[in-house]
Amino acid sequence: MKTKIDWHYPRTEIAETILGLFESESTNAITIFAKRRMGKTEMLVNDLWPLAEMSGYDVRYMSFWLDKGSPEQVFFDTLSAKNQNYSSIKARVGIFGSYIETTKNLLYSGKSKPTLQLISSTLEKSGRRKKKTLLLLDEIQELAVGDKDDHFVAMLRTVLDAHKKKIHVVFTGSSQEGLLKMFRKHKAPLFNFSHQLDLPELTPSFVIYMIDAFHKASGKKLNLAASLRVFTKSHKVPARFHDLLRTMLISGRNDIEQAFNEYKESSGEQLKFASDWQKLNPLDQMILQRIAVGKGNLFSEDGRNDLSTLLGVEMVSKSSVQKSLKRLKSADIVETFNRGQYDFVEMVFRDYVLEQSSI
Repeated sequence: MKTKIDWHYPRTEIAETILGLFESESTNAITIFAKRRMGKTEMLVNDLWPLAEMSGYDVRYMSFWLDKGSPEQVFFDTLSAKNQNYSSIKARVGIFGSYIETTKNLLYSGKSKPTLQLISSTLEKSGRRKKKTLLLLDEIQELAVGDKDDHFVAMLRTVLDAHKKKIHVVFTGSSQEGLLKMFRKHKAPLFNFSHQLDLPELTPSFVIYMIDAFHKASGKKLNLAASLRVFTKSHKVPARFHDLLRTMLISGRNDIEQAFNEYKESSGEQLKFASDWQKLNPLDQMILQRIAVGKGNLFSEDGRNDLSTLLGVEMVSKSSVQKSLKRLKSADIVETFNRGQYDFVEMVFRDYVLEQSSI
């Protein structure tokens, strides 16, 4: 019987850094930013949670991406429970050795929402306990989508401010725009509340760890130089790299570069990209192509002239460009990171757009 393979690459250093900042009272709130599938949830649950528990914290994890329907209910249920089952959380967010981040949206239904006063008093109790509490609030930018959650977020800040020595919090976000709305806008409830920490980019040691796990699982050795090239071509997205290795395990392959080329063509990811692309109208497609090749000034006369020429139409209006960008943002394809500057939510989709490019 084969030994169980541990596919989790430990990120102990960043977990220790976060706890060190809390213990030194340098801050009581940290926000971690990284694009999707970069291992934020994996680090929170597999590294920070157990380390914090060993340091005496009562740890509570909640995902606002997983449970978009009722953040108040999610927060109250998680906080008021006697304890949180570590194994069930790992299973629910899908990280039992699979190095992925949650993409499900499970709604709470059939319950009346707890009042803000009830949530506040429950959180206050945590602040009065002897044991410190660590809140892991995953994908917090989901609370910045509209104004409906502002009262909840404002309450959260008020109580956390009052109990900053006993309640520590780690926010994570995969949307730079969403995080800016929450922590940098003057009228936002969490304005300047947290210190941002970018999740460090994974180094070659991650690739070495993963190909060693592959070797233990399959008996086959992968070429390190080729594996590093593939990881770079994957935009250093750990979930994607692990998915490739899993595909290779199933098919019995060990030529990672050839397997990667086939993976790009046949994976469900590519089929989804093709479907998403075909749903876009020609103006949306052309705007995406301009963003992909780094051509800004979408609203300028020259920019709209280029769009008009490519589309074979009269001058594209500023309002048409604005509506197109609004559609692309609503579809979670692009986001604003600076005024007038746009980027892809998923860089892998940018690669797909470049392959379709007529610019």
